[in-house]
Amino acid sequence: MQLSEAYRSVVILRHYENLKFREIADVLGIPEGTVKSRMAEALTQLHRTLAHALAEPNLRLCKPQTRR
Repeated sequence: MQLSEAYRSVVILRHYENLKFREIADVLGIPEGTVKSRMAEALTQLHRTLAHALAEPNLRLCKPQTRR
């Protein structure tokens, strides 16, 4: 599953660039309320995808490698 550009850009600006909602709104040229609703929908989509993936019986999670 891949987030649409509208949702992905909000998530990236918030969680990777550490921008506030008001700043994201200014960067994207959209209302702050739209930023918040896009973030909520993006997180909902990610939650559904991860919950479904984690419910797969044959899912192999990567284990962190330890250094010796």
